[in-house]
Amino acid sequence: MVFAACCAQRCACVYEQAVQIDRSEMCPCVHQALEYIWNQLSDLMDDDQGDELAEKLEALLSPDDPRVWRRTMAYIDDSITVCIYAIECLKAGGHQEAVWAGEVARQCVWQIIDDYLENESFTAESILKVESHSIVQRELARQERDVAELAASGSILTLEMIGRFRQRSKIEQAVERLPLP
Repeated sequence: MVFAACCAQRCACVYEQAVQIDRSEMCPCVHQALEYIWNQLSDLMDDDQGDELAEKLEALLSPDDPRVWRRTMAYIDDSITVCIYAIECLKAGGHQEAVWAGEVARQCVWQIIDDYLENESFTAESILKVESHSIVQRELARQERDVAELAASGSILTLEMIGRFRQRSKIEQAVERLPLP
């Protein structure tokens, strides 16, 4: 669950940047969802707003209409989807949603770099170029580090540890300015 929360927190910068580029209105429910996730992990909230927040986030996802599609919509959708998976992870208590959150976070960063490098084809060389880009590698390394630290802690997570994961993810989010087109 903490792993999914870290992925969602880091992807918040993608949402913010893409909304600014798209000149869309920023929805506060993304930040509300992040607050909810971290508060639930820290047992600071008793009420269950998860379903309501997940529904609000799902309503923000782009319509399946190619006439209105813009590149930034994919970035916005990916960052929102990571938040939804983090909420689902809290509700289900399983690991599958956390894996999906990590995969969508990686995919989001990967797509941004692929667009930034203006790859037109999916050759082995172009895929390797994206995979080896420092921003993609940083996200993968952060995910690997989070998993290793969580595994090392066993099943015991203190409030202090959750706070450290949260703070570090916020810092990593703040310093990672992605080259959105």
